[in-house]
Amino acid sequence: MKSSDEVTMLSRVTGVILAQTLEVRSGLGRNPNTPAGLLTALSTDQADKVRHAVAANSNTPAHILTTLAVDLEDSVRNAVGGNSCTPAATLRALATDQDEWVRSGVAENPNAPTDILTTLATDQADDVRSCVAGNSNIPAGMVAMLATDPDEGVRGKVAGNSSTPVGILTTLATDLEDSVRLEVASNSNTPAGTLASLATDEPHGVAGNPSTPAGILSALAISENSFVRNLVASNPSTPADILAALASDQSHSPRCGVADNASTPESLLTNLATDRFDSVRHCVAHNPNSPGHILATLAADRAKFVRSNVADNPNTPPSILTMLAVDKDEYVRSHVARNPSTPAGTLAALALDPDTSVRHWVARNATAGADLLATLIADPNPLVQWKAAAHPSLTMQALLGAIEPWAEPVDVTEIWRPAN
Repeated sequence: MKSSDEVTMLSRVTGVILAQTLEVRSGLGRNPNTPAGLLTALSTDQADKVRHAVAANSNTPAHILTTLAVDLEDSVRNAVGGNSCTPAATLRALATDQDEWVRSGVAENPNAPTDILTTLATDQADDVRSCVAGNSNIPAGMVAMLATDPDEGVRGKVAGNSSTPVGILTTLATDLEDSVRLEVASNSNTPAGTLASLATDEPHGVAGNPSTPAGILSALAISENSFVRNLVASNPSTPADILAALASDQSHSPRCGVADNASTPESLLTNLATDRFDSVRHCVAHNPNSPGHILATLAADRAKFVRSNVADNPNTPPSILTMLAVDKDEYVRSHVARNPSTPAGTLAALALDPDTSVRHWVARNATAGADLLATLIADPNPLVQWKAAAHPSLTMQALLGAIEPWAEPVDVTEIWRPAN
């Protein structure tokens, strides 16, 4: 049992939280580290946006999910249906919901029991069956049935599912619908022989498939279609000699593909970093394997989209990121704000940037600290508030310290612990 003092403190703290803006309450409802006790309080919020966030949270207690499963708002029930922690009995009830969007949420749930998926596989709504067909845990027998579904969208989901057996992929490779064959051509589990047969019919899917053999990629690298050559150039499995040839392609599109390919050798990236097309240099700046010296050069590029990709690249040296944090263009500064490699001091300075998009990305930065996030809770922009409140690094202690001057430290672990 909680003491009377604990109950009083719990009531006070919960009241302070519930008095925050809609965006803050919604963000806390989504935050995976929000205590279960606070999620319980937020589950009865009058705003459906808040209840939806709680319904989607994997930390929400099972009995609260069951209660939210009968919420009047279909968006809330849909979130419960898609929550991987929702009890099986609750999922079974939602599988018969009158709203097909709710049933779709259940059909997409990776933890939905087989009997529920079996029922939904014959649902009258195409979208529901399509969600079942895309579920990674769908049984093989159900895959075979849905592979012959009259709706091309359902068959397309089967063709794109990484769990679909090779035999079914081979059969779907001759489907009458282009969209289905394209999904087969793009599936990394499609066998080489099938990819070879699709190379002429669906070259875009085959060219971009990382499982496509080098011989097929070599043939597609000389396609008359520059977009197909771009896909080959972007493919991480394309051999170095083919990348070298495409790096000097007359069309800038394939050169962009090479410039963006994580498998491209440094020597090619160095050459492409001086390409006359902004789009090519833009891709070099985006490449996660571009070395620091190339990124340092591109940081002074005339094109803001090139500088923004430098600002976004995790390989960019901290000194360059600090320099770009005061770039005249807010688009560049916003990319510095989202880079997990940005120094803490630079990130703190960007939290005061006059541009909303910059502060928004600070609130989303994976390395943002709890105290910085707590200050952003008071940002005048609702989107910034929401992102800060939803950030997993935000601690309840930091949040409460920022929004309420407590007379003494508040142990949030204790006040929101389950009652005995």
